[in-house]
Amino acid sequence: MPGRGGTAQRQHPHQRRVGRDDHRVQPVGSGVPQRPVPLLPCAAGERADPLRGHPRVPQADRDRRAAFEALLGKALPFANPPYHTRLRKLVSKAFTPRMVEAMRPRIQQITEGLLDRIEAGGGGDLLAEVTYPLPATVVMEFIGVPAPEHARMTQLATRMMALLGAQYATDAPAIARGAHEAMNEFTGYLTGLIAQRRSAPQSDLLSTLIAADGPDGRLTDEELILNCMAMLNAGLETTANYLGNGTLALLRHPDQMRVLRDDPGLAEYAAEELLRYDGPAPIMTPQLAAEDVVVGGQLIKEGQLLYPVVGAANRDPARFPDPERLDLTRKPNGQLSFGFGIHFCVGAALARIEGQTYFPALLNRFPHLRLDPDAAPPRFRDDPLLRGLEALHVRVD
Repeated sequence: MPGRGGTAQRQHPHQRRVGRDDHRVQPVGSGVPQRPVPLLPCAAGERADPLRGHPRVPQADRDRRAAFEALLGKALPFANPPYHTRLRKLVSKAFTPRMVEAMRPRIQQITEGLLDRIEAGGGGDLLAEVTYPLPATVVMEFIGVPAPEHARMTQLATRMMALLGAQYATDAPAIARGAHEAMNEFTGYLTGLIAQRRSAPQSDLLSTLIAADGPDGRLTDEELILNCMAMLNAGLETTANYLGNGTLALLRHPDQMRVLRDDPGLAEYAAEELLRYDGPAPIMTPQLAAEDVVVGGQLIKEGQLLYPVVGAANRDPARFPDPERLDLTRKPNGQLSFGFGIHFCVGAALARIEGQTYFPALLNRFPHLRLDPDAAPPRFRDDPLLRGLEALHVRVD
């Protein structure tokens, strides 16, 4: 997908066109090349960022953005081998299935507590009161951020995440400055927290990351900070949108809502299908061609960007029978919302548990859940990279 494409409100038609006209998804392991291909994850290189040389963008803002991009290259989602290989091995030692699974009871407890607030008010904005606070609390507790700092860290993460779509915004310089200031504040805080964990380790992700060792040594403080930042941002924004988009999909498909409410044992399949049907990141990190390469039968020339549109792949009729239909019993699923290959989302297991917990709990607690007729209809934010709602007002009485 070379270029920007449709708006957030018309994303699915655009994704269907991409899937129909350009190329189709193939099963991971058979369709994905087993050798390295000359495609490099690109946070926002010169070819990707039209603001870089824009005459109306002050040089100081461009310099700040360039420094931010250079740092992003040391974070797991944007790093390239062989650096990425070392980083992934060390992070994976901390992100173990046992450590993630141990969070399940706490995730259930957090979910029920947030739903209490919705119940007390007879409804409310699920995004503001549940789907954002839930992953924010989970990922910060998982990393080891103390509860009194959760609100501040959430605000900082939101400001940093805004930079990803800044090239499409009218106030891009202000967004860039805000993101830079937020990153500096976040770095200062994490530096102190890392020092505390070095002297007094706890049973959290940060302590485990600090202790992780390999043939090429341990993670540096800079690597610890950047990868905690990446985990916080991904765990907050994308998971919140996944839960919000999935809730709206259920509300628009009452037959499927009944299916899950009547059989909570389908939670695992439901969580995967809701990711496939309307995932939070339909366009993955753009890939920069280091040399000419053929992908899906199409020539990508050196210096061109390739945008993996997994939102289209997730609705490919060659892979998913009747792809426009929401089917919570669909199996096997094989959705690609977590990516694939070496850049498969390291936090996928945690996000899955959150979905498997939240959706059944929501429907069990509120059998008469419905959109609030007095509120504005749900609207997706105008963001070409992340797909999420502005609000989701519901009634539960």
